[in-house]
Amino acid sequence: MPSWYTLAMLLKHFPSFTYRDFRLLWISELISAIGTGIFKVAIGWQLYALTHSPFALGLMGLVQLIPFLASNLIGGAAADSHNRKRILYITQPVIALGSFFLGLTTFLHIISPVLIYIILALVSVALAFDMPTRGAFLPTLVERKDLVNANSIYTLLWEIADIIGPGIGGFLLASIGIASIYFLDFVSTLFVVGAIALMHNNGEPEKERSLFSLQSIRHSFTFLFSKHILWTTKLLDAASVLFASCVILFPVYAKDILHVGPQGLGLMYTAPAMGAFIVGVVYSKISTKFSRQGAILLGAVAVYALSTILFGISKIFFISFLALFISGGANVVSVIIRATITQLNTPGNMMGRVSAISSFFWVSGDRLGDLEGGVVAQFLGAPFAVAFGGIVALGIVGSMAIFNPLLRNYVYKDEV
Repeated sequence: MPSWYTLAMLLKHFPSFTYRDFRLLWISELISAIGTGIFKVAIGWQLYALTHSPFALGLMGLVQLIPFLASNLIGGAAADSHNRKRILYITQPVIALGSFFLGLTTFLHIISPVLIYIILALVSVALAFDMPTRGAFLPTLVERKDLVNANSIYTLLWEIADIIGPGIGGFLLASIGIASIYFLDFVSTLFVVGAIALMHNNGEPEKERSLFSLQSIRHSFTFLFSKHILWTTKLLDAASVLFASCVILFPVYAKDILHVGPQGLGLMYTAPAMGAFIVGVVYSKISTKFSRQGAILLGAVAVYALSTILFGISKIFFISFLALFISGGANVVSVIIRATITQLNTPGNMMGRVSAISSFFWVSGDRLGDLEGGVVAQFLGAPFAVAFGGIVALGIVGSMAIFNPLLRNYVYKDEV
């Protein structure tokens, strides 16, 4: 009896779980994301151990960005013109093979920074097709009335994984070694392929398929920039991660500033995920009580920037952990609001292309932020790079709050 009551309460608060295909995607993505969380600890630690260079860590962002940008818009057009399940059947195994080859070359002691960069670049091409496809696929798994809840729950899975994955990744790094971690990530990614095969959803785009052409890509940009709320939220996202993201420098902090080793590195990756999970659960329950999502979005990004500044100047692990915890909580609110705004304001047969542009903005900001942080840290030190980036991001969000009243006063509108 208690178990059925618990299940009923869970479904009441999280109606997305009543959809079978959504559950399959969520569970498989959780397993895969845990593997990715462990992978992040290993790849950063390995590259910094090989090079002892913050610039090398920043360069990792650039080598992923260039192939991603070259393929991303094509991937979005493909998601709107082809069966989405078939695309995922290709992209997910390619992503898995990237981890497999990293593990194999590490095991054979032939790994090098150049080889790491090449494999990451090839995986980025697969991600350029995978990300917009999943972004377009997710809204077809639930009814429109449950989109906000679905986005909240889907975002939470990544935060749960970032608590579990990096949390144990540091200890696995010290015990079973880097090669074994890569092999674990390879296996975890295959769970998504199995889940897709079990889904009832046929993977076809909603309504009629769009044509796969340059004109369809141009049309998606025309649509995006005709919607003020869409392009301004994308711009805010890109600017915040460009300057205020400091994840790429975690190995530098763990090894040379906070002196906490691989175990501490794992906890640093875990901290923002813990904040995001706790805040995400609360926000998914109370989000409908707030009407001015634009103001909440701006406030969340401001808190994210402030916590980044605190992390940048801290030399005490507890304070650094707390700053990262707060940044994760602020960021998850921003992610949920932006994803819901996109899905409520985009037709189903354009979701792939608009999702591609969304990931274009986010990945560009994130990877260029990695490069910017690595370059500045190389010459001026990691603390200056992180704190200065947070200050710039805070200035940008403050300017948007003052000069962009349409964003500041925005409320959810189901316009499609």
